[in-house]
Amino acid sequence: MTDHRLAEELRAPARKFLGVQISEGGLVRRNRRSIINSKRRYRKFAWIFGSSAMVIALLYWEQAAMLYVLSTLAMCAVLLVVAFSNLEAGGVDGARIQPDS
Repeated sequence: MTDHRLAEELRAPARKFLGVQISEGGLVRRNRRSIINSKRRYRKFAWIFGSSAMVIALLYWEQAAMLYVLSTLAMCAVLLVVAFSNLEAGGVDGARIQPDS
């Protein structure tokens, strides 16, 4: 192992410490929310594309009865999500808006 490679391996743990990545230009913080949001966005588009393809396929093969059943089940699922959601929580952080006095 050369001295240069050994020096690189010794410096490697110092490059990323407490979520801060050190690069030649300075400190670069990786934002985990942006990574999570991009994964959620791709998952959302996959659901939209998949459900659209299924509806188009059911219409193409003239399966209107199956489409009615699936749409009814989907509406029941949406209504259950709305029924059990906590609509009183004001914002994302849970802070309530104070009324004007």
